[in-house]
Amino acid sequence: MTHHEVCGVRRLAGRPPRLLARIAMPRPAPAWVIVMASAIASCGPADRAVPTPADAGALPVRVATARQSGPTTQIVAIGTVARQREANLAFRLPGVITVLTVDDGDRVERGDLLSRIDATDLSARLASARAEAQRADRTAARFASLAATGAIARSLYEDQRTIARQMREAEAVAAFEARSATLLAPASGTILRRVAQSGETVTAGQTVLRLADRTSPIIVRVPLPDADAQRVRPGSAATFRLNADTPLLRGHVSRIGGSTSSSTATRSVEVTLDAADGLESGMIGTVFIAGSQPRRSGEVRLPAEALAFDDGGHSAVFVARGRPVRAVSRRVAFIRFDGNDVVIRGDGITAGMPVVTAGAGHVRDGQPLIVEDVP
Repeated sequence: MTHHEVCGVRRLAGRPPRLLARIAMPRPAPAWVIVMASAIASCGPADRAVPTPADAGALPVRVATARQSGPTTQIVAIGTVARQREANLAFRLPGVITVLTVDDGDRVERGDLLSRIDATDLSARLASARAEAQRADRTAARFASLAATGAIARSLYEDQRTIARQMREAEAVAAFEARSATLLAPASGTILRRVAQSGETVTAGQTVLRLADRTSPIIVRVPLPDADAQRVRPGSAATFRLNADTPLLRGHVSRIGGSTSSSTATRSVEVTLDAADGLESGMIGTVFIAGSQPRRSGEVRLPAEALAFDDGGHSAVFVARGRPVRAVSRRVAFIRFDGNDVVIRGDGITAGMPVVTAGAGHVRDGQPLIVEDVP
């Protein structure tokens, strides 16, 4: 009789299966059969891993290699199409709007009536000022005749002439205020937005309409973080696209704002397009600008999803280190976005380091990791 090893347990071989069945059925299975069955059940494919204490609590993640930031990179931002000359139209004086002739999207010509406020008081003031000026003129004319004959002193005539001039100036002011009750189109263009409504009481300087001068060129206004704005120059190449189904429109940076907005921490950059057929104010699209400023020492490029926060709420990335692999937190300073990447600077972060990408938002410093292969 021969023996074979099955998962470390010896068994008899060479006996026909039916004979084995007849032997086994009449009486309880011997202890060696039970041991052999348990051993066989415990065996499985060789690649079935048994969890180890090091894997307990390990988080599956993916990693990417940190790269050195290049000297010239593309800046990607969202821009808004606009006319170079756009204006908020308002009344100089407070009042109640009685006439409003336009709405959003209406095209107007220079000098067209757009709106009017109640001018009853202004008209009354103008009529009074005009009457006073006419009376002063008549008195001055009479004094001139009397002064010529010597009936009155020349100085009285000069005083009355001064009064008449002042009355005419007061009439001119009243006439100007009366005209200010009417809002006319300062240029041929398109009404972008009607802010106020007929019957509404507006204050002096309160915006009623926003007008785009259609004789001015179309531009794209792009708010850029200060770090990105410093990397572009007037004349830098740029392209613009409304969406994935529209062609790229070429252009260049024509103006860079001189100050950074305190509310948005961005600087306004204007891009002038070589051709802007079909574009209208208010359209939004993606702008690609060629950055021209050399990189600074220590800047590293990572996939944007690698940027996370440490336990203290500071910007950080997690480096996959050691065996078994664990997350090591490295605090970093955000520099800028560059396409789908982020450029950072931080102590202990250099090109070539494996950093956590997918799953970075759930990682904690020192946490065990299971690095998954990218499919």
